[in-house]
Amino acid sequence: MASPVAAVVGVGAGLGAASRAATASRWSPGTARSSTPTRPRSRRAAVGAFLCAREVVPAMVETGAGVVIFTGATAGTKPYARSAAFGPAKFALRGLGQVMARDLGPQGVHVAYVNVDGAIDMPFIHRLRPDLAQDQMLDPAAIAETYWQVAHQDRSAWTQEIDVRPFRESF
Repeated sequence: MASPVAAVVGVGAGLGAASRAATASRWSPGTARSSTPTRPRSRRAAVGAFLCAREVVPAMVETGAGVVIFTGATAGTKPYARSAAFGPAKFALRGLGQVMARDLGPQGVHVAYVNVDGAIDMPFIHRLRPDLAQDQMLDPAAIAETYWQVAHQDRSAWTQEIDVRPFRESF
């Protein structure tokens, strides 16, 4: 019997792609004040991604083809002082992506990390940040197009990490 994860992403049914994005930022004081928030978030980000990949990667390796894309955030490369929980979680996810890319790339499985750097244009963000102008947010369709392009890259030019951000985002 196929695992629920493999069934959802269609591994074995010709899809051969998986993407994982399961976290939301929680801004909390620096680590000197509390390490409690980092444990569950890091576990969900890195271990959850590992468990998901573990379910789909064997079929990809067997066929010598497939794509695994992890969704990151700028906190995975440059965490802010108030990202005591979010920053370490995204660092762990980015590290997992790098390890998997080096391990699985030679076996035909493309592993990439997409750094989504900015607010995504969706109702939740409009309620949370009504001050943001349309051109200060990422268009979900444009993000999806980037994922599509990464997932369909020629093997001679695979991307391991890519950033997407609105043109007005400071970085």
